Amino acid sequence: MKRSLKSEKSETAHSEIRKTTAEMGNTRSLNWVDIDFPPETQYTTILETIKEKNKESDELHLFKDTEFPTNQSSLFHIPDTVKYDCITSWKRPHELSADPEFENRYHVQKINVGPFTSWYTWTGAIAALSTSPACLVKTIKPRKQTLNGEEYVGMFIFHFWELGSWTDVIIDDYLPMIGNDLAFSRVDKKDPYWLPLMQKAYAKHCGTYQAAGGLLSEFFEDFTGGLAITYRLNSETGNEVFTALQKAKNNSSFVCCTKEFPSVEIDSMDYIEQHGFNVIKAIEIENEGSTLRLIEVMTPHQKKPDWTGDWSVESKKFKESEHLHEKMGYHSMPDGRLERQLCGVFTMSFEDFKEYFMDVTILATGKNFQKEAESNFYGGQDNWLHCDVKSTWKPGSIPDLDYDNIEDDDVCQYNPHYYMELKEPDDFNPYYDAPTLKSKCFLLMELMQKDIWRTAAAQNEIDDEPYLLFICLHVFKVNEKPTSRLPADFFRENKAVINTRAHCDSRQVSFATALDPGHYVVVPSVYYDTKEECPYLLRVYAERQLQLELL
Repeated sequence: MKRSLKSEKSETAHSEIRKTTAEMGNTRSLNWVDIDFPPETQYTTILETIKEKNKESDELHLFKDTEFPTNQSSLFHIPDTVKYDCITSWKRPHELSADPEFENRYHVQKINVGPFTSWYTWTGAIAALSTSPACLVKTIKPRKQTLNGEEYVGMFIFHFWELGSWTDVIIDDYLPMIGNDLAFSRVDKKDPYWLPLMQKAYAKHCGTYQAAGGLLSEFFEDFTGGLAITYRLNSETGNEVFTALQKAKNNSSFVCCTKEFPSVEIDSMDYIEQHGFNVIKAIEIENEGSTLRLIEVMTPHQKKPDWTGDWSVESKKFKESEHLHEKMGYHSMPDGRLERQLCGVFTMSFEDFKEYFMDVTILATGKNFQKEAESNFYGGQDNWLHCDVKSTWKPGSIPDLDYDNIEDDDVCQYNPHYYMELKEPDDFNPYYDAPTLKSKCFLLMELMQKDIWRTAAAQNEIDDEPYLLFICLHVFKVNEKPTSRLPADFFRENKAVINTRAHCDSRQVSFATALDPGHYVVVPSVYYDTKEECPYLLRVYAERQLQLELL
């Protein structure tokens, strides 16, 4: 069958994308026609429409996103023109690279974070999760997105988790520039563009690039839908953190520890090393009559370990403790060397770990993660079972109170009450579990509220700086299942067995705890009365299935 002249011309036009050469400072422009669609148009509809249009036309058509335009309204929502004036243009990857590609298995060894320091934590989260690529597959789906061939239409889709559900975010591939450099993050290799495209999608999800700040645990949850708890580390960090790490690793959870980003000049465009390290194991060993707490850590991308202190493979303490080598995963080779299956892993005491690293984050995803991800990447899931409740705080629930003379628990009587029964303790393995966990139920719990700041930025409705509600999560022990809500006297006479300390204006509050089997009432608490219905999400991750029942 003969091919039409139009088809040949169209293919020639499309091939320009594959043949384009672009050197920084001497960029060759492509010829294409921008095409936009009404808001809420589905990804597949846009994709198929543009592909069909390109087949029928001599011109190359590429998607143009009018909801997140290439101007300052996408960069910031609170005037900060001095900071963003350096961004003077937006370009597609084919204007920047001779052979751009979307991804290279999502590995990140070095990141150019650009001059905007508010994105350091975001890029740190991506770098850490890239060491376990399965953790990113829910955000970057479908994985067959491309910058080449007939499937390339200048459009990409990412997915971000928010308050219990996944949101699709569609963008074009125009990226903000500072001169001839990308303004924000990119990976160490020139051609993969999944990172700056994902960053743009996240900025759109938040409303602007300026609004996309946050904490490491928040980013972990936005990318995976899991529950993340971050502990700041210092000499005062207690052994309960070690127990939480031990329990998380026993349930195959992803655990990441980070060091400080090196200081860089505000106008620096240099690459910095990835700063996330995977925690492989937390083990307690009886050694010469005392308990030895050790942490095994893998360097990014299995590089040579940079820890040479106590319990490193060359240290005196390690060499003199031959009875511990097998427990720590080392095997003697015929030539006398000690080796282990995993490369780039080093061991250190928990005391050194607290001083060497800045923080450590536990990410629990649940048993269904891999099934839901529909990915060829194995992993990402762990052994936790979880129970989620999504509801709202209603206006008028909390009366005017004398806040100068009340305690945090006093507002619990006005907030929702959920009954939780822990029927039996977790399975206990003395080899893996801390003695304090025997006959206990270990839980990860979180209370999350809607991010009002991002909602206002996305809708361009920020006049005065919006606020988050002051929230707290409490757990109270009761003798039996209550037949109704707990009375006010109960909260005056009983203290919570655990809570997230004082009410605070955070997007989420969380804790890990070990409780006895029994009956409990969980209170997701807001401190002040709300002006409108405000949604919240209450989550519990445990080794045993449980339910939360509203009283």
